[in-house]
Amino acid sequence: MAPHHSTQTLDTSTSLNLYKNIAASFLKAIKAKDLDTYEHCLRVHQYATATGRKLELDQKTLFELEIAAVLHDIGKLGVPDRILNKPTRLCDEEFRLIKTHPQQSFDILKEIHGFYNIALSIRHHHERYDGKGYPNALQGEHIPLLSRIIAICDTFDCMTARTIHQLPLSFDKAVKELKSLSGGQLDKNLLEDFFQVLTEQSYKNIHFQTEESLNHDSVA
Repeated sequence: MAPHHSTQTLDTSTSLNLYKNIAASFLKAIKAKDLDTYEHCLRVHQYATATGRKLELDQKTLFELEIAAVLHDIGKLGVPDRILNKPTRLCDEEFRLIKTHPQQSFDILKEIHGFYNIALSIRHHHERYDGKGYPNALQGEHIPLLSRIIAICDTFDCMTARTIHQLPLSFDKAVKELKSLSGGQLDKNLLEDFFQVLTEQSYKNIHFQTEESLNHDSVA
């Protein structure tokens, strides 16, 4: 009989180091696949962790957020390099393939004991608050809380990071752009908390972390 995934959460009787080791191993695979994606995942992890603490999430939920944030793009392991590293605009078919990565992430992680909620949070991090996102066009608070947090952190980092596709926006321009997405693409209330996080600790102080630090120190 298939397990009842909907009630499966991190098992506190299992050493949290095991979950950290699993995440660190996947992170090494991401680094081997694409360095830009790896560094992006680390920054999103940092933003999400700070936001989760600002929201005073309980320890287990914060832990799930941290793991989900750092692995939110694990599904890109299944996206061809020619698409991930393409310097020009993606065609419709290539964009369709990129949009499969949340589902691929879910499929990779869902069967790991205790990871179902993490996998679900990752699966929905490209949903939009107005219901126009993917893969399920969820709307408002029907989108998991952790997904909504990751969506904000992911969007901000994509705006402020230099990639083969774009030059980074300045901090002020990125904040202005985020504000324009409030209540549409992104959760308005959570966005306010995120802005407070950026005010309290400069985003310029978000440092890259190695998979070794994730394994030992960086997850609550």
